[in-house]
Amino acid sequence: MFRSLKGTLSLGLVVLLAGALAGCGVSVSMPGLSTSDGASASRALDAGHWFDGEILIGYKEEAALNRIVSSLGGRVTQTVDRIRVAKVALPADADVADTVRRLSRRTPDGLRYAQPNYVRDFIEPERSSRRVGDAVSQDVSASQRPGGFDDPLMSSQYALDVMGARSAWRELTGRGVTIGISDTGMDGTHPDLRGKQVEGMACATGDPIPPDADSSQQSFGHGTHVAGIAAARGGNDTGIVGIAPDAQLMALQVFDARLISEQNGSGWVGDANAAQCLLWAGLVGPDGMENSGDEADVINASWGQGIPGFYDNAIKEAVDQLRANGVVFVNSMGNTSEDEITYPTAHPGVVGVGATNARDKKASFSTMGFMISVSAPGVEVLSTWPTWIPRPDGQPQEYAFLGGTSMAAPQVAGAMALLKQKFPHATTYQLQSILEQTADDLGPPGFDHRYGHGRINLAEAVQATQLPSDGSTVHVRVTTANPRDTNGDGNLTDADEAPGVPFTDVLLRKDGQLAYLAQTDAQGNASFVGIEPGVYDVEVAGGDAGVYNYRSANRLRAQTRVQALSGETANADVQFNTSLSVSIRWNANSDVDLLVREPRFGETDDGEDAAQWVSPKGGAIWGTFSDDATGAETGTKRERYTLNETHYPFALYVLGLSAQNASGPVEVDVVVEQNGYAENYGPFTLQPGEVLPSTEWSNWWENNPKPDEGFAQPGPGAPWIY
Repeated sequence: MFRSLKGTLSLGLVVLLAGALAGCGVSVSMPGLSTSDGASASRALDAGHWFDGEILIGYKEEAALNRIVSSLGGRVTQTVDRIRVAKVALPADADVADTVRRLSRRTPDGLRYAQPNYVRDFIEPERSSRRVGDAVSQDVSASQRPGGFDDPLMSSQYALDVMGARSAWRELTGRGVTIGISDTGMDGTHPDLRGKQVEGMACATGDPIPPDADSSQQSFGHGTHVAGIAAARGGNDTGIVGIAPDAQLMALQVFDARLISEQNGSGWVGDANAAQCLLWAGLVGPDGMENSGDEADVINASWGQGIPGFYDNAIKEAVDQLRANGVVFVNSMGNTSEDEITYPTAHPGVVGVGATNARDKKASFSTMGFMISVSAPGVEVLSTWPTWIPRPDGQPQEYAFLGGTSMAAPQVAGAMALLKQKFPHATTYQLQSILEQTADDLGPPGFDHRYGHGRINLAEAVQATQLPSDGSTVHVRVTTANPRDTNGDGNLTDADEAPGVPFTDVLLRKDGQLAYLAQTDAQGNASFVGIEPGVYDVEVAGGDAGVYNYRSANRLRAQTRVQALSGETANADVQFNTSLSVSIRWNANSDVDLLVREPRFGETDDGEDAAQWVSPKGGAIWGTFSDDATGAETGTKRERYTLNETHYPFALYVLGLSAQNASGPVEVDVVVEQNGYAENYGPFTLQPGEVLPSTEWSNWWENNPKPDEGFAQPGPGAPWIY
């Protein structure tokens, strides 16, 4: 179970979704931040949500990694070769956020992405006052209660009744399937877990966790509880029964008590270690040989993004590889009760699980969202508990009632193990489809953000006789319409290429509804692996504010359509081209100039774009100045700057007002129209000789931080141009 703060969306995404919200009765205003498709308001990162002094770099090849790391003055401390990501220690005086922003802006050759090495929160389970052995008050008849096993505490496992486990067990029990429990470690000495484990891994160190070992470290009970829900042994006259009672378990310790600190209160091992561990579990296994049969078939992750919804590339790429190799990745939705975007749940193909109660109602705490797949019981769930935790009489407690989507996810992981036993060569998409198609629809007819496709029905799922059609993969390439000086000759020619647009949100909509969300890498590529076939509207929103920790000013969007066929890969190309028009108006008795700081080829000493101030008096090469005489009759003057269709991309175009030749104080009004959005600024009162750049305009909206919305820093105060 985890607590996830509200998801970071780029401002472009917020704008893109505003029209859809209006039809849902949600008030949308610009240029402020709004909600989107039920997702909560945009937030950005603050310091403390990542490990100090280190970042993750996704790279194309080792030589490129070495060049990038050398330019930072850092050193590589770990690589995850399968997904080409490195953990890099920064110099002592380097700031993590500033380094990530700089790399994301400059996108040096060979960079795929840069991100912090995140610290994820772990929240203690919701405890229940119920005692072990108490029955859950519910509307399930005695004839429906499971009877295939005779374990003494089954009468308190209402989830088995609700989901039809008794009927399912006549067909399947998970034999021959391994479930990886990526969690806090588990008490493998527990009588309901002992003897059904394979070797696991302490993800912080890579050390093995032997079968039947207690890896809960006398600190955490969460992983033990999750493991029992998924696969506690049945028919042993002890305790409870798991959903897949004959499945094996693999402990993957992604929360480690040895790492707990003031900064890392949950002992998270870091995204690089977690990705390495997940890939080892699903693709290699204890014997060190790929595809030998000892790997995890299903991985349960009852954790998530305990920071403000910032996009995590490393975990996504690990999950993509797992799914491509047939490993199901199940993730709890979260316990915020909000309709919001969280990761890794929002990554395409992840089986997101919400929580219901004994009466098939949504649990009050269960997070909602477009990325939910199915629901499962998650309120007052009885399961195994570490034997080192005593009861008041001093005897081992062994079992406890807990609540959360953490408890719902392993119900689904167990269900996937049953299906994996029946269809060992099925793709993850096919298994997920069976579970969704056989779920009991709750709430409004069809899919909804509260329940997904419904609460899983084990009895119906195991009756599937054939596999559904396979999923599809969609690759989206986002580029600018403008070439960059890619050959470094200082000119834009036909030999130069239009670069990809990095770190921008890509949405796939089906029948008008948001279905999948991803983000481009440094080359402008976004992948959707194992998604539902069909026709999608591809929508791209420019400028991920979260990367830069300020509210992006670029209102850019583009779209196309793609048909995704079962078992095939579809490609879609989307192109951006920023439009910009800036006009000023002032009293005709004074002289004022509109200034624009246009970029130039080359870099300054600090690695930023070179630039030059231009005005109507000359120097402009990427735009055109013009006088507007329409205000002459009213005693006003106007000037306008219009960005050329072909221009220098990926740069700030700082604006300015100059009263250097004014004879007295002058009031100036400004209209900035960018990508179809017009905004009024001013009136600004300038004194003779004064120059006022847009970085200092009092009402330039991104100059004003919004700490309550997660943006604690001012932006650059200028349009960002693609």
